[in-house]
Amino acid sequence: MKKRSIYKLGDVFKIHLGEDIYGLGRILIVQSPGVLAGFYHQIVKNNDNVDIASLCDRQYLFRIQCGDVGLKQKKLEIVGNVPLENKVDLPLFWGVIP
Repeated sequence: MKKRSIYKLGDVFKIHLGEDIYGLGRILIVQSPGVLAGFYHQIVKNNDNVDIASLCDRQYLFRIQCGDVGLKQKKLEIVGNVPLENKVDLPLFWGVIP
């Protein structure tokens, strides 16, 4: 039986920035043990409801490849999922350098 993943493509998660403030990110590519995540120019308080639907129209502040340990250990809270509709534009550094 295949083990069910804790996170998946399109998941939106909160990342703690200090005090009671969180940033929002979204999983764009899954390549365990890492992901390519896009981070939005938006912060929320811990108890704020996140309007997941409104994130679809926003551009990312930045995109970065990062490890998935925080997701696997549930240190990053997944607050919803927005399926990817289009092909993800990869950052220039993505892939193998000849």
